[in-house]
Amino acid sequence: MALSWGAIWLIVGDSGSGKTSFCQRLVAAARQAGADVAGLLCPARLENGQKVGIEVCDLRRSIQRRLGWRYDLPVQPLLADEVVAVGEWLLEMPALEWGGQVLKDALPCDLLVVDELGPLEFLMGKGWQVAFELLDQRNYRLALVTVRESLRQAARQRWQVDHETLLANYPSFEFALEDARSLLNRYL
Repeated sequence: MALSWGAIWLIVGDSGSGKTSFCQRLVAAARQAGADVAGLLCPARLENGQKVGIEVCDLRRSIQRRLGWRYDLPVQPLLADEVVAVGEWLLEMPALEWGGQVLKDALPCDLLVVDELGPLEFLMGKGWQVAFELLDQRNYRLALVTVRESLRQAARQRWQVDHETLLANYPSFEFALEDARSLLNRYL
């Protein structure tokens, strides 16, 4: 039996820790269970085994766009006119705006995924600010929200967090997934 609507589950880990891969596996399990999955997933773009970019994927419609690229690439891809620099990344404003609209269209749903709320949102007040409002509405059964360890407290201050997976606490990715699947089944 599914629990009530509006639970927030934080997936916490540093850059490169597997937050997005973890969410991808949970999304697949939720879809297999027949859940309505919506929101954004931001997988890495790899070239020769190196992370050179970030994509953004609309989980409901399976549409993907380029979100950004590392600023230190020897050959820069053609970027949109408007970019915002965040750490080592140049993020394209049109892709951020598109992602914001995807999030606005996501509710209601069973599983809302927001990968990730980072420094752009928490510290700079830009990016997917709409995600804060949508998470506050709690018009979903369960929301998976990825954050970096450095922003964990900010997220916990913003919302009552029902569950949290700190990826660094698990000896392997598979142990974390085993725990996560049983939790997912409680909500969907």
